[in-house]
Amino acid sequence: MKMFEAITWKQYGTAVIIAVLVYYALIGLLYYRKKIINNLTGRRNKQADRVEEQTHEDDRGQDIDPFEELEEIIDDIKERILEQAGKEISKDELLEQLSQRLDNYSGLRRPAYRIALNNFIIQHAESICGVTFSEEELDKRWRALPRFV
Repeated sequence: MKMFEAITWKQYGTAVIIAVLVYYALIGLLYYRKKIINNLTGRRNKQADRVEEQTHEDDRGQDIDPFEELEEIIDDIKERILEQAGKEISKDELLEQLSQRLDNYSGLRRPAYRIALNNFIIQHAESICGVTFSEEELDKRWRALPRFV
């Protein structure tokens, strides 16, 4: 009991803070060792390079996340093309409007984004406009776009 009376609250607080800092430093080293070493040596990891490569700038020079860009395009297609066209549009007219909207979309070159976009168009064009597309005919149309290459 005498030992606890000899320790002040300030000494106790200092010891706790040091123990917590050492604990988190050890945990950080165990789990983030590679990232810390890469940051200290100036190396970059390949995944960070790929993510940086995937982002591009919009008209104002700000980086655009590819997922956010896909979401914006999907919302735009649904609101401005499919819902406005309704059931009174032909398949060719709808495909032309979609092509014009996607002419500048770089995500068509990436298979995952193209497949997601195709699935959205196939599902919503049929339910909103009554127009049926196949994935093959959409892919064929996208490959014909000037910026697809």
